[in-house]
Amino acid sequence: MKKYFDKLYAFMKENYQRIIMDFFVVLIIIVLCNYPLPYVVYRPGGIINLNDRITVEGGDDITGSYNMSYVTVARGNLPNLFLASVFSNWDILKEEDSLTYDEDYETNLKISQMDLENSVNTATLVAFKKAGYAVAVKNKQIVVKSIDDKARTNLEKLDQIEKIEGTDCKDILDLRAYIGSFEIGSKITLLVKNESGMVEKYAYVYEYENRKVIGITFFEKYDYQMPLATNFNARASESGSSGGLMLSLMMYDQLIPEDLTRGKTVVGTGTIDKDGNVGAIGGIKYKMLGARKKADVFLVPEANCEDAQNIYNTFEMNFTMACVKTFDEAIDFLNGI
Repeated sequence: MKKYFDKLYAFMKENYQRIIMDFFVVLIIIVLCNYPLPYVVYRPGGIINLNDRITVEGGDDITGSYNMSYVTVARGNLPNLFLASVFSNWDILKEEDSLTYDEDYETNLKISQMDLENSVNTATLVAFKKAGYAVAVKNKQIVVKSIDDKARTNLEKLDQIEKIEGTDCKDILDLRAYIGSFEIGSKITLLVKNESGMVEKYAYVYEYENRKVIGITFFEKYDYQMPLATNFNARASESGSSGGLMLSLMMYDQLIPEDLTRGKTVVGTGTIDKDGNVGAIGGIKYKMLGARKKADVFLVPEANCEDAQNIYNTFEMNFTMACVKTFDEAIDFLNGI
């Protein structure tokens, strides 16, 4: 063994300059390849089988599958930027243009994860109501989602509104109406809950498009009391509200005796609200391309239909595509297959 170490030592002693140079070259390559540049690369994603993710207590078996389509988003390092220049279906965006809520990456991720939680809750509500079950609202919160540049306020994203001028506040419509009762230029005091606890904050009223506003966009966060237990296994990397339609279909199909999939792979995208309306999403091209080899059916929000049809024709997709405006329309389409 000693002679091998002696040979190694002699080699390193004789070639130490070259070894040091090679080490630094490799180190520089590693740093350059992993150094984050102010860009994001979007590319075709894949599908998430909800049969493995979401269950309803006592739910019926489904012969096919419901799947959420997704976009793959990668940090803009040199290898990803190079590949994006080679593959026509990969696109490069500036980082600030890719953030849905115009905020730093971590805050954006937290808001997107909260969107996913709300989407699951809303999808559960829609599915149970459609299946004929009564659902009670257990908790309702108003959370700050975005802040306009014109706003004069110390409110921050993810602040949860508890009171406005000492009055309990649990409904966005009531909040907007209350703000509209103040004079332009008035300073409104709000009690909010955040990571620091209960904090008093302020916002000034101003006029925007003939409305009195404080320059804040809110969203409502609901918790529901369900008659049957449901479980959704989400991964830490998953976020956003674009899977709402597919989540609601998956749960609804478990609550009814019929099997709407009829053994088919049903893929789709689209948000869902508490009234069953299907909303627009981003990245439709990447979602369709990621699903084209696996989907039998692809459901698209009506608001994305024009773009989706162009993509469908351009890339000669083989699945059946349907544009839907509501949850009921999605069910009707599946019943008609």
